[in-house]
Amino acid sequence: MIPTMNKSDLLDEGVSVIVCCHNSSEVIGPTVDALSRQILSKGYRYEVILVDNQCRDDTVQVAKQAWFMGPRRLKIIQERRLGLMHARLAGLRAASCRYLIFVDDDNILSSKWVDNVYNIFSHQPDVGLIGGRNLPLTDRPAPEWFPKFYGVYACGSRIKPSRKRGFKLFGAGIAFRTTILRKVMFNPPAFFLVGHTGKALKRGDDTEMAAAVAVSDVKRLRRRAKK
Repeated sequence: MIPTMNKSDLLDEGVSVIVCCHNSSEVIGPTVDALSRQILSKGYRYEVILVDNQCRDDTVQVAKQAWFMGPRRLKIIQERRLGLMHARLAGLRAASCRYLIFVDDDNILSSKWVDNVYNIFSHQPDVGLIGGRNLPLTDRPAPEWFPKFYGVYACGSRIKPSRKRGFKLFGAGIAFRTTILRKVMFNPPAFFLVGHTGKALKRGDDTEMAAAVAVSDVKRLRRRAKK
């Protein structure tokens, strides 16, 4: 069962979006722009936290220029330890809302994805993990072979469960209940997969996070975000 919220959790009713960046200036603009244009229902908090993971370019400046959401501000935090997992943990610590979404630095969310996540979590208390259908965005026609390798590029849908386990979801736009994710990530045993670290493309940390939450006896939901 999913742990119930209590006053000691000190989390706001709402959604925290975490964007981890390492030298992301070439891609971060459209990502932040899409986050600032989310169509939200009234009555809950929405925050976007950008984790500066040793960026040596103008990632932060580009992100600030792309953000225009009135009174809401783009929160910038730093994580000096290089590595995607370190950045994820920093964002998780900084999150102040009950529900949390990880967005890659080159993901452009559907305009109602945040609202869909909030409504699912708030109305279905037995759901602890949400994933979506990812569509490729290219600046030129994709090669003929590309559709055969959608999954390698985290595109398409994982509606069909894995043959081995049913918890596999794409990490792009994946959503969790904050308290559950903190429970599995801040307690031993330590995670084996640390994600991208500088130029080292070490993948699979999102799969391990999803697996850790899934074995906590929660329901997983795969849903296509409505535009």
